[in-house]
Amino acid sequence: MKYFFLLFLLYCKINSSIEVNLKSYPADGISGGKLILHYSIFSKDEFLSLESDLWKIIKVENISDKQIINFQSRNKSGILKLKTKEGNFLELEFYETILDSDEDGFPDIAELKTESDREAFRDWFVRIAESQYFQSDAFWNQNERDCSGLVRYSYKEALKLHDESWFVKNSLVLDKSLKDIEAFHYPNVPILGESIFKVNHLAANDKTSFGKFADAETLWNLNTKFVSKNLFDAKKADLVFFENKKQIKFPFHTMIITEGESSDPILIYHTGEKSILKRIKSSYLKKNPIFNLSETNHHYLGIYRFKILE
Repeated sequence: MKYFFLLFLLYCKINSSIEVNLKSYPADGISGGKLILHYSIFSKDEFLSLESDLWKIIKVENISDKQIINFQSRNKSGILKLKTKEGNFLELEFYETILDSDEDGFPDIAELKTESDREAFRDWFVRIAESQYFQSDAFWNQNERDCSGLVRYSYKEALKLHDESWFVKNSLVLDKSLKDIEAFHYPNVPILGESIFKVNHLAANDKTSFGKFADAETLWNLNTKFVSKNLFDAKKADLVFFENKKQIKFPFHTMIITEGESSDPILIYHTGEKSILKRIKSSYLKKNPIFNLSETNHHYLGIYRFKILE
């Protein structure tokens, strides 16, 4: 038995090997582990490639007899196949997971987790909405040109990859230096795909809970979270909502806040009438009995923020 053990140790040193604590990880952008490549006594083996959109390499440590790779999953599922020059082979699985840790109805994996991604979304969302005021995009569905339609269009386009082909297709007057979201791009939104709006109160792990369309009431009730009624608490790309029960067919209305931390921010919204968008200071609505943003106005529901930003 003693000799067998010694032979086993010698075998391990003669041949390189890969060690990993687990072979399956949630593709949640959080989970990760440690992978160790043990060298042989004759040479330092190495991986043919570590590049993949399934994981993020956090740290690589090179020690005399081994290489230690610390990694973290990304928000994408799939099988990662690793191979070394000496023929060692390993498959790591990153599996789709539907967690809703903040219980807001949206899968964690479909939310923007970093402040840089949130800021990128805000920048694009506001710029795209404002661009419709200056030059309406032909690709914006004519049948969806109302207050919620402007929000849906700007939301969807903000989540896209804004490469050269996007600019050519949309012909929008925009700053090409804006940074893109890094986590994912529409229509490849984790779990949700093209169905990016919450449409009912079913759990986040039920795909029938999401759809491509959400009217103003649905945006207010299921896709955004209350922030405040004080305008100074708003951030760029937040929405303000109003309810007028006398308007039986369309009782809800929404506007986009284009700047944060202002007592008199610029708002942009579609009036619901054919091709009429407005871009105004909030103070312009001060005397409007329905749409003034006074905390005493019972029609004014408040400032709301998209749940994917929370």
